[in-house]
Amino acid sequence: MKLYEKWNKWKSRDKITGKNMQKKKLTDKNIIQKISIFLILLTSITLILSINFFPDKILLKEGQIGSKDVLSPGDFEFVDLEATQNLREKAAKSIKEVYDLNLANIENVEKQIDSLFLEIKGYKEKIDESSKDANDNIMGNDKTLTDGELHEMANEINENLGLYISEQVMVECLQFNNLTLEKIRVDIKSSMRKIMEQGIKEDDLENAKKQLVREISEISIDYYDALITSCCS
Repeated sequence: MKLYEKWNKWKSRDKITGKNMQKKKLTDKNIIQKISIFLILLTSITLILSINFFPDKILLKEGQIGSKDVLSPGDFEFVDLEATQNLREKAAKSIKEVYDLNLANIENVEKQIDSLFLEIKGYKEKIDESSKDANDNIMGNDKTLTDGELHEMANEINENLGLYISEQVMVECLQFNNLTLEKIRVDIKSSMRKIMEQGIKEDDLENAKKQLVREISEISIDYYDALITSCCS
């Protein structure tokens, strides 16, 4: 009896297991089908939507006007290099040169002028001290400084400042009084600034020098103002 019951239980369990396997196979098959259908639908929808992004093919004959604008997929440039270069050169020649006024240059020139007259005054003080010690004027019969010594001083001033002013002009300046030297300095600085603020191009440098001498001559009756200016320019 016991063996029979065990046999029936085993057969019943085997049937249940077979049914479960069949259900599982059906379930797996349904999942695969659903996934396949989803992929097919997704592909179909993508293709349908992508058609709207493809440009329509436009067939036109030469000279025919299109019914709508045709947009290029990119930018294209066709250049006649020789003609373009000629036009560029022509345009460049038609443009007037523009120069910036460099105020620093004006200030540097004014500093050089101040340095020149300061140097002259320094040497004049040495001459005056030497004259006092000798109790005589340098222009008297008994000169404490010879012309050669004065020319040597003039040469030293040029070397100290890196200038190329005529030694004879410098010697004359060494014999002026301080009031005359100050007047010359002020006149030269005023005229120099006036000319430079107008702007001086390199090819107009010589004309600027001549204009500067004329300016000095107009505001001063002293011949040496213009003479020194022409040498400083």
